[in-house]
Amino acid sequence: MPDDFKVHIYHGKSDRAFVRDWIRGILEVRRFSLTAGPLSIPCSKKVKKIIIIVSEKMLKKDFDPACLTNAWEKLVLVIKRDNCCIPDDVEAACTAHIDLSAKCKHDFALQTSLMSSVLKALDLPVSVCSA
Repeated sequence: MPDDFKVHIYHGKSDRAFVRDWIRGILEVRRFSLTAGPLSIPCSKKVKKIIIIVSEKMLKKDFDPACLTNAWEKLVLVIKRDNCCIPDDVEAACTAHIDLSAKCKHDFALQTSLMSSVLKALDLPVSVCSA
């Protein structure tokens, strides 16, 4: 699979449902190869595009700054879920940023615009055609 279709989603345990409901399924339907969870060194070498879901709980419990060691050469999209401060090292690695902290998460029209923004920010192909 071409590198353009490989994406890793780095998130905290408390953000699993958000990733599943708002990001993972929609990208998988478009036939992207996704991995999710902690950003390990072998994983970070295999993907060229990374999505980091930032939330207050993730920063307090699950965030490991070492995860960004191999992220500097990659397209990194930060999605800010709630009103929290993004650490400087995350901000430095970030090539694109989507702030959902002031958005109503119950508005499903937001999901459509979010996916459009994700595809554009990570310079992902719009879709993979079925054979």
